[in-house]
Amino acid sequence: VSALAFDPACAEYAARAYALNDELHDPAVVLRARGYTALTAVFSAGAGWEEVEGVWREASSTPGLEEHAGVLGVCICWYAVLRCELDRADCYLAEAAKFCDDHDLGMFSGLVASAAPVTALHRGDWDRAAVAAEQILTRLELSPQHRFLPLLTLAEVGARRGQQAVDPLLDEAASGTQPGDLFRLDAARAARAEVAWLSGDDVTALAEAEEGLS
Repeated sequence: VSALAFDPACAEYAARAYALNDELHDPAVVLRARGYTALTAVFSAGAGWEEVEGVWREASSTPGLEEHAGVLGVCICWYAVLRCELDRADCYLAEAAKFCDDHDLGMFSGLVASAAPVTALHRGDWDRAAVAAEQILTRLELSPQHRFLPLLTLAEVGARRGQQAVDPLLDEAASGTQPGDLFRLDAARAARAEVAWLSGDDVTALAEAEEGLS
């Protein structure tokens, strides 16, 4: 939770997890603590990718930790996508998708796939971004978390094409977020700011941007 909220206390919680593991002797506890601490540093400062990759690949290669590897794979993909590190994101998406498919991690596979439309959007390939997003959104069994990035992608593509009816997409995306989930809330605010700016509403665009930066 603290990692998703970019809370500096994440490092303290990780230290407590390390101490607790002296009693539990569970390698998953240490891996998750290391991974989330590194992810917080990556999203806050853009540094520490090598540490995250190391933890992720260690989990991927350790029998019994496949689901933990799936969680970390989703996180590293989403972080790379939302930081617009597109070449890095493409590599992570391919690797995580293969791992999830090889280990029948369907839920995590869907979350990895949900980030792919964003890379197409940021590369300027609006048609591919929209098609990829729509393919995910037609799968009605998926959770709000799976739908989050595809909804933002469709809204931004629509706004860039001058379409007006994109607010319902943004509203649905935001409705699936929790108050402390700054990771997704900030992504939603950035999308709202862009949509408002493209429609000529500079006041709302500035307000959304300032809220995301606060």
